[in-house]
Amino acid sequence: MEQTRTITADAGMPARLARAYIRWQIGRGWWIALWVIAALAVVASIVLAVLTRDLTLVLLCGLWLLLITVIPLISYVTTRSAVARSYPAGSAVEVEVGGESLRTSSALGTSEVRYGAFRRVDVTRELVIMAMGARGAGAAVFPRELFSDAAVAHLQHAVRSAR
Repeated sequence: MEQTRTITADAGMPARLARAYIRWQIGRGWWIALWVIAALAVVASIVLAVLTRDLTLVLLCGLWLLLITVIPLISYVTTRSAVARSYPAGSAVEVEVGGESLRTSSALGTSEVRYGAFRRVDVTRELVIMAMGARGAGAAVFPRELFSDAAVAHLQHAVRSAR
């Protein structure tokens, strides 16, 4: 399959893509589990604080809640910054879905990555997220309008097959 699409980045693209990426991130199972555990820990610490009259656990849980709130904010800022560098307003963004690799072109230059370098492809209404091969290695975030439904299906199949 060969499909090439080009769009022109607008000034709102970095913030829009970063918000969509954070919504996708915090909607994943492990974030939901983290918030459930945090809620249980807060309830348990309040009960223990009432029983023992020691507020240390409540303060520690408050710090933990602050930490798990700050992580998505940091992710938003770094994602928005990366998208702004890659897709400055008025620049052309191009993606070519090939048989063996994905070729991208942006303000940062052109790259070609074989499908075996990706771990998975996630798709939302606004994004195509290409997770890199190693856990924690990051992800490439693309506007959804760069990909037809057939191209997304091809990407998902090609990445699964290459692993």
